[in-house]
Amino acid sequence: MKPLKPPRLSEGLTLHGGEKVSYAAYTITTRLVNFLTSISRGISMAMGTMIAQNVGAENYKRAKRIAERTMIVNVIIATTAVVVIGILRVPIFRIFLDDKAVIKESAIVWKYFLTSVPFLMASLLL
Repeated sequence: MKPLKPPRLSEGLTLHGGEKVSYAAYTITTRLVNFLTSISRGISMAMGTMIAQNVGAENYKRAKRIAERTMIVNVIIATTAVVVIGILRVPIFRIFLDDKAVIKESAIVWKYFLTSVPFLMASLLL
């Protein structure tokens, strides 16, 4: 009897045509961005508490400094993540779907969509 192997995420899915390939690459990228923004939201929630405490204590300069530092930390985290995803793009996308066309399309999605993520992270704090 053969041992059971877990199914690959791409099992049973064949992609043909530009629209499906673009959609698959975009969907994978969206999952990655959702993961990154969840980190940013967690940091932002902690920042909100710290700012509220300082505003309540009428320490406005410290509240402003906390906001500025948090924004810098968020942008650094997002930028680092985007660079790592760019470097490891092929293996990361292959985890989700092992399709050559989607991997190829992921280069375009990374270039135009993922590179905007640090700016999205900064805007979450405004």
